[in-house]
Amino acid sequence: MIANKIIQIGKTKWDRCTRNGSVRIGNKNLLFHTFSPLLQSSQDLMTYLEAFKSYPDQLSNAKMMTFRIIEADKTISALLEKANSKQLNLHEQHSHQFEKDVVESIPILIDPCMDYTWYKQHREELSQIPALPKELRSLISSLTRIDKQEQTKKLTKAEAFQQQKIIYEDFWLGLLAEPKKPADVVTRMLELQNAFGADVGLPPVPPIYSPKLLDVAKQINKISKAVWTGENCATYLVLTPEIMHSEGQIKLILDYLKNVDSKFIVIKVKNLELDKVSYVYERDMFKKILETINGIKKYKNDDRVFVLLEAGLQFYPAMSGGFDVVSTSLRALDKDGAFGRSANEGHGGWYDPKYLVVRSFQDVKKMFELNGGLPCQCPVCSNMKEVGKRNVWNQKRREHYIYSASYLSQEISNFVDQQRIELAIEKLSKSALSNFKRLLPFVS
Repeated sequence: MIANKIIQIGKTKWDRCTRNGSVRIGNKNLLFHTFSPLLQSSQDLMTYLEAFKSYPDQLSNAKMMTFRIIEADKTISALLEKANSKQLNLHEQHSHQFEKDVVESIPILIDPCMDYTWYKQHREELSQIPALPKELRSLISSLTRIDKQEQTKKLTKAEAFQQQKIIYEDFWLGLLAEPKKPADVVTRMLELQNAFGADVGLPPVPPIYSPKLLDVAKQINKISKAVWTGENCATYLVLTPEIMHSEGQIKLILDYLKNVDSKFIVIKVKNLELDKVSYVYERDMFKKILETINGIKKYKNDDRVFVLLEAGLQFYPAMSGGFDVVSTSLRALDKDGAFGRSANEGHGGWYDPKYLVVRSFQDVKKMFELNGGLPCQCPVCSNMKEVGKRNVWNQKRREHYIYSASYLSQEISNFVDQQRIELAIEKLSKSALSNFKRLLPFVS
């Protein structure tokens, strides 16, 4: 049985395109302007927990965790095992009291990852989840078979794409045509999230690249609310990059969002790259999304909470412009297959909180050579005298990003308190993402 938890929105304070406030999910509290890191590995989780152990007061705006179901067994599952352990130490205290406190106080979100039924990057990992419904396994198997035919040159790339598109659309449209099957699939996917400790359910919707798939997502969202009753089931939309090229389809999506009655609305835009100079039209579409979010909360229902997953470098303007919670990986890069500009045997890049981009490791070395350290006052960087070995550096740069994202989130809250959200535009103007400065609704 999926448990429902009462969701209550605290008193809000607005400054044009964003608001301060909080939401209570059962016994857990969440500030608006919260960074919810996507923890993709046991190392990510360890880094996040170590940051909380060391400087919890500096992470007030990072108290939420996002996991993908494809990695849940090695991330949230391991954390829950420790938190639920009955083992006592020599003083007859809970041996994993810290982990227990984390699970009981920090909201958890589990992404069902249905985008990887379409995108092949993590399709194999998805298919290996023991509790995955057999219908989804069958879909993945059919798509994988086409991949192999393309690899062996039996099909051209264009032929493989067309065949996969037909199979994909037939599956999702056919699923809804069955009397009981959609409810069965939805129930099993939501129960799986609930078993992993999710505080808000995310419906297993397919990524949308056409009006037909938007209709499928609408129906699955509706079924999900009937399965996970109460207020804890979100409305979830996964948008493909193609959608950001189509004002007509964006309008359909925004009209839908205006009329849903969910308290949580979660959006993921796959492979979002609005930093590209030529992406003027796509940035305009993203601004329309932000304008709609603000309109919904201001003029229809201020009890709505909007969450953006896989925000990538759009993190800062998305949070400044209307999203209450924003999630990225600890690399700050969320494009599938994007590993940044790594160099020197896998030393990863460093997120620059001034320029709001990931700097290459070559830049990091130059900063150390010229200044003896990194231009950041977080607990990690201020104590770093040298880069060190690869594994040490990669943990430290991830921990640095958690602190930086929390600081930036708190900064936006401070701007709202001061009624000077235009300072977020000033920050964007001085960053390497100056083409984002026109994104904030009612300000830019």
